[in-house]
Parts: sequence; C-alpha cells; structure tokens
Amino acid sequence: MAWTNTKTAIVATTAALLTLGIIMLVVVKMDGFGLWSKRVEVPAPRAKAGPARRAFTNGINDAHRLPDPLYTYPEGDEVTHRYVEAVVKRFRRELDLSQSIKSDRELTGEDITNRTIYIYGSPQNHSLFRRMREQLPLVFEDDGIVVGNRKCVGKDVGAIFVCPNPFNLEQRFLVYGAVSPAALQDMNSVFHGPTDYVVFNNTTRQFAKRGMRSSDCFLLAGAFDRSDPNHWRVDDALSQTPPGELQEATRDVVVAGRGK
Repeated sequence: MAWTNTKTAIVATTAALLTLGIIMLVVVKMDGFGLWSKRVEVPAPRAKAGPARRAFTNGINDAHRLPDPLYTYPEGDEVTHRYVEAVVKRFRRELDLSQSIKSDRELTGEDITNRTIYIYGSPQNHSLFRRMREQLPLVFEDDGIVVGNRKCVGKDVGAIFVCPNPFNLEQRFLVYGAVSPAALQDMNSVFHGPTDYVVFNNTTRQFAKRGMRSSDCFLLAGAFDRSDPNHWRVDDALSQTPPGELQEATRDVVVAGRGK
C-alpha cells in the first residue's frame, strides 16, 4: 500500500514538473541495508514542430515493401548493371535476378505499367528516365536538379526518391538518379528511407566520410505534398536542410530555382 501511494505521488509530481519543462526522476534501489533514492533532473523533451515531423514520411522505406519490383539500368552500362545486381543480391535475396533486373531497352509496356520500377541512371543514359523526366516531382536538368523553388547545381548532384508511376498511378517509381552517369557510383550508401526524397552531392558524401552523422549528410530532403495523388510536388514547408556546417559548405550549390 505504501509503495502504491509512493507511485501515485511520483506520477503526480512528474506531471506537474512536465509543465515546467523538467522531468524529476526518482531512482529507487534495494541494497543489503535497505532503500536509498537519488533524484536526477533532466530537461523535458521538446515537441518538434509539425512540418518538421511531417517531413519524415517513411515514403522510400514503404515503397521498398511493394510487390514485384523490377530494377532497371541503362543498356550497355555494365558498371551500373553489376552494381544493381550487387544491390539486389544484398538487400533482396528473395528475388530471382533473371526476373527482377532488366536494361531500359528490355522494358515492356506491361513491365512499366504493372510493376514497381526502380530506375538507376540519369536522363542522359536511361531512356525511360529521359522519357518521363518532366513528369517527376524532382526535375533533372543538365546542370542540376530542381527541387521546388530551389535548385541543387552541379554535375555531381544526385537524388533518391519515390513517386507515382506516371503511366499507372497505382504503381510507384523509385528513382536512384543523377545529373550525370558518374554521380551514380555507390548511391545506396547515401542515407535514405525515412523521407520521400533526398538530394546529395560529392560534398555531402565527404562530410559523411569525415564523421558527420550520415542522416545529416544531404543537400535537401523531405516529403512531397500528396494532396493531388496524381502529381506529387515539393513543398518547402515539408523539407529539411542539413546542419549549419554543411549548409555553409554548400551555400553556392543550393540556389533559387525555376519552381514547379
């Protein structure tokens, strides 16, 4: 009964202190001589702002769970072909490689409209990517990627994102894309998954190698506005920017864009 009353008092005290931004922890321990207690004051966790939380949609992660994926690469690009094979062998061991990997030129209309399509490539070398580049929420241009009202400039810029398949809105595209083919190298090492998109370049990769937390190493990341299920779009209120040090290092990379 005494312990029940004590617990009630602790709960009431904790509730009161939460309103002051303090949590009082009462640690109780039994040793050979009886009970002793120690009080520890720690700051109460602050609630994150709504838009910042909404940026974490788990969109890419959810898309990885969709059935019947088909991984595609540019025909003739054996470096990317071997890389895609290594990715599938490592992360999707349940898949039959002969049925789950095709070049862009081997794709059929049925593949495009009825399967979850992974695109590894750039508009320069992947024919399906080039065909639909203007229909995607991130626009790949010859010198960078347009992300809403901003543009990430450079041949070394790449992006990983999920969006509706323009040819069948019931299906999804997962794009591992780059402005130029050279930027495709080792894309899966870029931290991605909790958001709908992440944009990166060589500088963000270097910061990751230098020890910055990988989840902080990006140019831009966030969620798409899905209010129109047919045309997802970038909303700055649902975007994130990296820590100040990386922002400063890439301030000439992220510039005003043409918007979409």
